[in-house]
Amino acid sequence: VGGAVAFSGASTINSATYMKIGRYVTVNCEYTFGTISSQGSAVSGMTGLPYAPAIVYESVGCVFQNNALATVNAVACYTHSAASLQVLFKNSGNGAGNLSADWVNGGVIGFSITYGTND
Repeated sequence: VGGAVAFSGASTINSATYMKIGRYVTVNCEYTFGTISSQGSAVSGMTGLPYAPAIVYESVGCVFQNNALATVNAVACYTHSAASLQVLFKNSGNGAGNLSADWVNGGVIGFSITYGTND
């Protein structure tokens, strides 16, 4: 998880899979946080998508969280730039902003996203 969130304890990828059919990729991931030593100051996200998104901000995905966020309840995710191979997290709701802080020690976050690629 990026966005300047710093961990002092071990974090775990519980599962991470993807399936590519034609030019579309579906990614599913579940992640458990370690001890958070400082909250983020930029948009939070995860890097490591298997293929570069064809178009920036092209797709949206759903997010599951279990005690991962202190006050935010609904979160969405979207692909970012092709160069960063990144999924970013956003507060859900009308006019809501990008999620930058609010992470909780030992929380679990999972997401599923489908996006287009040129590969």
